[in-house]
Amino acid sequence: MKTVAVSNDKKKYRSPDKVITFGLSEQQNETVARALPDRDCKLFDTDAFTDLIAHRASAFIINAAMLEPDEVEMMWGFYEELDCCADEMIVWLGEPQAPKHLRSIFKCYESFDMIAAELKYHLLAARRKTKKRGVLSSQLADCMCIMKYIRIQPYIRTRDLAEKLGVSGRTVQRYIASLREAGEWISYDAVKKGWYLQFGRSPFFDNF
Repeated sequence: MKTVAVSNDKKKYRSPDKVITFGLSEQQNETVARALPDRDCKLFDTDAFTDLIAHRASAFIINAAMLEPDEVEMMWGFYEELDCCADEMIVWLGEPQAPKHLRSIFKCYESFDMIAAELKYHLLAARRKTKKRGVLSSQLADCMCIMKYIRIQPYIRTRDLAEKLGVSGRTVQRYIASLREAGEWISYDAVKKGWYLQFGRSPFFDNF
């Protein structure tokens, strides 16, 4: 996989912060590079079909004519197994076009020229979608960490949880409220001023 354009920013990248192209010309890749949503987004040009399955990205731009027939079928089968529930957007160029039941994921165009003028807006929408999903994933991970810390350190204080997670105390309280609404047995001890699990166990993470 070849990097066509990368950001000079030294922030740690998350894996979806990239666009992957397959079968595009050098000029077409340059057009994609200019349409990237922001400096944190990378563009990768690949000639390996497996990269389209194995790597995460906010968007894939694929020249279908450059795929072998069995690769096309594998691509469609992969997303059929996901039941069309995918974070990424796929711009599918040329023939064969994707089946109608996959069109919510595959944005089909006859040629690159048909999307070039609007590519910037499509990539921006794809980036926003994956970023939103990334925020939700991060929040879920924080909730899981809160459960872990409460289990291993009963009566842990809000400020200690906030320091461990790198968030505000108010955010910790919101996460705990969500966990309690979901059915977790989390209680607050006003004397020890910390959080603990009622009965010393979790209905979701402990075996009965």
